[in-house]
Amino acid sequence: FSELAHDRSEIQEELEAARDAARAQIAAFEAASVDWVGVDAAGCGAAMKGYGELLEGDGAWEARARAFSARVRDVSELLAVAGPRPGGRLEVAVAYDPPCHLLHGQGVDGAVRALFDAVPGLELRPVRNAEGCCGGAGIYGITHRELGGAIGGDKVEALAETGAGIVASGNPGC
Repeated sequence: FSELAHDRSEIQEELEAARDAARAQIAAFEAASVDWVGVDAAGCGAAMKGYGELLEGDGAWEARARAFSARVRDVSELLAVAGPRPGGRLEVAVAYDPPCHLLHGQGVDGAVRALFDAVPGLELRPVRNAEGCCGGAGIYGITHRELGGAIGGDKVEALAETGAGIVASGNPGC
């Protein structure tokens, strides 16, 4: 029981540290008066879009967090809205691995595909079970090497099956 109580205490400390970091980040962006917060790492974007929930019930911070989260966009969303402009021809095959935090956490997929479609000559190759996890899940692949490695191995195999020379993903951990 004491071990469980210690674990709960640690979790509460980490949760409060996350809330403090969110408050500081919100205040910094408010001071900068930005229209949008563009994020190029899906895991970070998903976390920032969740600040309203993280600070739920926290006085004035809840409303500020929800307003902040409403301005967070994945960079692909901002670029797609701006209107991707076809550029020079690029004869490459790309296997796109949509990160879980982008696809499932943020519900972003069409914007990314619109950007790929704007590149003349680019062949986007389908990946078997593309919507599945890569096994990284933040640091899960490190802390749970056996399971994370097995999941990651399946993803690598699926990517290799495409024969594409380039693998693209919107999250550094993936």
